[in-house]
Amino acid sequence: MAINRIAAALLATSALAAPAFAQAPAPAPLEKRVERLEALLQGVIDRLDRQQGATLTPAEGQAVREAQGVLADRGATTGATPVAADQRAAASASGLASRLDAIEKGQGLGFRVGASTIKIGGYFKFDANVSKYSGGDPTPTNSAIRFYNSPAGIPVGGAKEGYQLAYNARETRFSINTETPIGDEKLTGTLELDFLDTPTLGNERVTSSYVPRIRQGFITYGKWTFGQTWSTFQNVAVLPERTDFIGPTEGVVFVRQPIVRYTNGGFQIALEQPETTVQQGATSLEADDDKAPDLVLRYNFKGDWGTAAVAGIGRYLRYDASTAGGVDDEAVGYGVSVSGVIKVGPKDNFNFMITGGEGIGRYVALNVRDDAVVDVRGRLDTVGLIAGFASFRHFWTDKWRSVLTGGYYKAYNPSAAGLLVTDNVGSASFETFYSPAKPLTFGLGYRYARRELENGLSGNLNRVQFSAQYNF
Repeated sequence: MAINRIAAALLATSALAAPAFAQAPAPAPLEKRVERLEALLQGVIDRLDRQQGATLTPAEGQAVREAQGVLADRGATTGATPVAADQRAAASASGLASRLDAIEKGQGLGFRVGASTIKIGGYFKFDANVSKYSGGDPTPTNSAIRFYNSPAGIPVGGAKEGYQLAYNARETRFSINTETPIGDEKLTGTLELDFLDTPTLGNERVTSSYVPRIRQGFITYGKWTFGQTWSTFQNVAVLPERTDFIGPTEGVVFVRQPIVRYTNGGFQIALEQPETTVQQGATSLEADDDKAPDLVLRYNFKGDWGTAAVAGIGRYLRYDASTAGGVDDEAVGYGVSVSGVIKVGPKDNFNFMITGGEGIGRYVALNVRDDAVVDVRGRLDTVGLIAGFASFRHFWTDKWRSVLTGGYYKAYNPSAAGLLVTDNVGSASFETFYSPAKPLTFGLGYRYARRELENGLSGNLNRVQFSAQYNF
């Protein structure tokens, strides 16, 4: 039977490793990792034994092939003299370790439903922060600034507030990933939920409950992606490790939305959901009059030095008030973003992003400023901006590390915007993290953030935050 042939092959492969370890013991960490690899193969064998007629999933097949290669190479020292075996083992230790890294990253093999492999992931996160606002009490009581660094939410002009303590588990996240082979291609799907920016069905008096929301829901087939995911204009990989949800929010491109994207190597091109945000008088509006998608081009670079990306965006902005004598105008928005993660030594890294443009307000700093302002003639006048952040992470030990981060945002507002809109926002933070085990991390950090209006008034936030996160 097919199952017996598969099991026999796996057992034979596992058996190759034993003589090699007897003659040329690998370094203790590698020895333990190979033992775990053998346990992975045994788990696959056990599943095949339990499910008569079962076949390997695509993910299992790939893992097994990689595992067979590693174990076969380890067994190649059989028959050599002890000295030769030791030399061969030492020479191949580095390569073996890197191959084990690749296999171990793929050990979440998931489970089968029909022809599809399904994986469940996410994390549980608890946050506690103590905050003090110089410019008044944030409103409403469940506003985003109480839970994470949301630039537009920093109060300005009010009376100083005392210290406020807040607990929450709203960032807790759940994801389902599927993979289905279709000919020579594979079809993948992702659904991701959390509870962060959703209406509450409870309150802090009794239940502290929140409604789940869709963060991402998309499919990928070959080189094409369809659905709601991160904007191609945003490089998610450069976000620094942080206790806060985003961290240096004022300096970050941060948008999830429905897109159609084509990827070929490092090149990406996408047509993304349009939405023009407009300031008319003292009100911020979503125009909902869009006629063309936002166009994003991006190229990703990767090397021994780290990773980087350059992205450009072009937008068609439109606002039609649909009233007699009302606003009916259009404008062009554009921008460029450069970002990267640069390796510094064996484990440390330097992360950065810098973004500039006109009429791209909703893409940066959580839309602290709109894309355009309606001037006295009823015409759209785009808002310019420049924003960025830099972050350095240093590992003290394998389990302890610290992160120093700073971010800044500057708006170039048209005169029609008035004096009560945001002119600039900045923040700085220092945080330390401890991971006693691979899936568990505790973090403690201090953050200072400041927002200034066009009239010179400002408000600041001082916050100490603790987090506990378990990834699964």
